[in-house]
Amino acid sequence: MSEADVSVEDVEDIVIELLAERHGIEAAELREQLQALGESMPVDSVVMVTVLAAVEQHFGVRVAADEETARSLSSVRQFAAVVAAAAAAEKG
Repeated sequence: MSEADVSVEDVEDIVIELLAERHGIEAAELREQLQALGESMPVDSVVMVTVLAAVEQHFGVRVAADEETARSLSSVRQFAAVVAAAAAAEKG
């Protein structure tokens, strides 16, 4: 997948797949659970740090280690937006 093809939805899907695998449940079930918690799909930021490298590798993008990224780690949707923005910025 090229950087130009990275959308928020693509990143959300990969993050949910990685988290579901980590928890031993189906991705659809985890998505439902997260959506029930709120539109942003809140998650434990410590858990999100563990998927950061995998997401970067999957999309071939580097996410800045800055305050915005740190804040985004508490929400699947916010994190996905940061990754998509990083891919767009790298594409230039």
